[in-house]
Amino acid sequence: MSFFPIWIAEALFTALFIVAGHPISTKKGFVFKMIACALFFANGMYAFSMSGKTEYGITVLVGLAAGWIGDVFLALDPFIRGKQSKKLSTTIFLFGGAFFLIGHFAYITAFARLLFIRHAFRVLPFVAAWIGICAVMALAIRLSKIPCGKLAVPIAVYAVFLGCMFALAVCAALLLYSGQTVMSCILIGAAALFVLSDVTLAIKSADRERFGSLRLRIVCLAAYFLAQMLFGVSIMLQ
Repeated sequence: MSFFPIWIAEALFTALFIVAGHPISTKKGFVFKMIACALFFANGMYAFSMSGKTEYGITVLVGLAAGWIGDVFLALDPFIRGKQSKKLSTTIFLFGGAFFLIGHFAYITAFARLLFIRHAFRVLPFVAAWIGICAVMALAIRLSKIPCGKLAVPIAVYAVFLGCMFALAVCAALLLYSGQTVMSCILIGAAALFVLSDVTLAIKSADRERFGSLRLRIVCLAAYFLAQMLFGVSIMLQ
């Protein structure tokens, strides 16, 4: 067995989910999404089976599992649409965001443990990367002119954790794997794709009328599932 069949299947079911969920979410789309989630978790488990069974690998698997649970909440719309209220929709979105936050915290823990155990953490590159990515996220939100409203504080808190995860991934890539191009690209690529996905999701969720296009949906979901696959593969390479 190799990663190839899992990646091909992931690409297929991600594409099916993207199409089935536009312009309105469907129960068929929910099934496709759950299969795609099962595949990125299977990808991580397969990588873990070929690794040294490290704490990094276990922690990343926790992050993948949390992402899967978060995806369940964000795909419930076709089951509650007839009963849906704005308050219920917001609650479900926050629950999904909470599990994604747990996933980010798991990735933060994985990267931080690698850096501190090997005494490789450096404040300057971390702060530079964190400020840089937070500025990019804030600029994207500002330029889109989305009405954050009551979600402004949760979005800001989420962005802080997301920025921290990205900054630690960059530090790990530059300070631990500077001579390993593949691993460095996987870590930075996965973290950057996660940021892209979360920012586009926040924009789309806040203003579906302007940003509910198929094109933005493709960017958001392709970036998300590719990020999870790359995080899974990193288990084997670290």
